[in-house]
Amino acid sequence: MAAIPIKVGCARPYVYGQTAIGTISIPASASTSQWITASFTTIETPGSVSSFTLPNGLQYEIRDVYVASSQSVDGLIRFIKNGIKVLWQGDLNTLLVSNPSRPYAPIMVFFPYDILTIQFLPATSPSAATTDTFYFSITTYNCTFQAG
Repeated sequence: MAAIPIKVGCARPYVYGQTAIGTISIPASASTSQWITASFTTIETPGSVSSFTLPNGLQYEIRDVYVASSQSVDGLIRFIKNGIKVLWQGDLNTLLVSNPSRPYAPIMVFFPYDILTIQFLPATSPSAATTDTFYFSITTYNCTFQAG
């Protein structure tokens, strides 16, 4: 696989991996034609957010998306860059971590000032409000932790 260029603005960024936690709050009788914005938490976000603008000196490479158990409401999940470009979408319950044939998302790259948003389209309308949880692995290149 070809190397992805690092554009964080320093020669030797601090590189670390993290697992982000995402939640989808699905209201009762949610429409199967209306996308729901998910919230997520990473090391860099100030708590749970519905979108995140990467600051100068930070680059994300999202390398995996998965669920730990079957979710109560299945549907499509998609990762959006800058509000317009869908980088990847997949069926949520096929992303079960124990599924040996689960599809893997391609590496999704976000550079400084890019905006990450995640949305969900339910396949069925739940009778009661529920929350689905998913995870995504990020390799982070960070120039804000430079040693002096």
